[in-house]
Amino acid sequence: MNTNLTMGGYILADNVIQEQPKKKKGPLIIIIVLLVVILFGGGFFGYSFLTKSFFFAEGDSTVVKQRKEVGTVPFPAFVINLNAGTAKRYLKVDMMIGCTDEKDVTAITEKSYQIRDVVIYTLRKKTVVDVATVENTNLIKKELKDNINTLFDPDLDIEIYFIDYLVQ
Repeated sequence: MNTNLTMGGYILADNVIQEQPKKKKGPLIIIIVLLVVILFGGGFFGYSFLTKSFFFAEGDSTVVKQRKEVGTVPFPAFVINLNAGTAKRYLKVDMMIGCTDEKDVTAITEKSYQIRDVVIYTLRKKTVVDVATVENTNLIKKELKDNINTLFDPDLDIEIYFIDYLVQ
């Protein structure tokens, strides 16, 4: 009669003690670590996708979108009295208007005098505080763009560039 007994990792058979082969735990640990990494990675990408952050962010407002400009129209320097009460304060601006269409370049060139009038009218209402900061400069560019576009129907796809900007 052949009776096998297992005791503490040893097999007892017919009064002979044999060592039971030990199972290797290395592949099991590697599989568990890989599963944990995959689960965390999937959770990270799922969270990123749902919150539109990290890799799935739709874009930042500080990112400048690339425009394909066909041409620019330069304007002579504007020297404008600012609205400063009795104090004499000036703004000197050299600017260009960038266009994405050759027809827009022609239209802007043809109406350059009306555009100069709109720019002077818009900037003369500004105070030193209005024109002094970078944030306000960007608001002024937007206001100029909107006011210039009132001269055209339909609106032109333009961008305002300040070449020189001096407050005195």
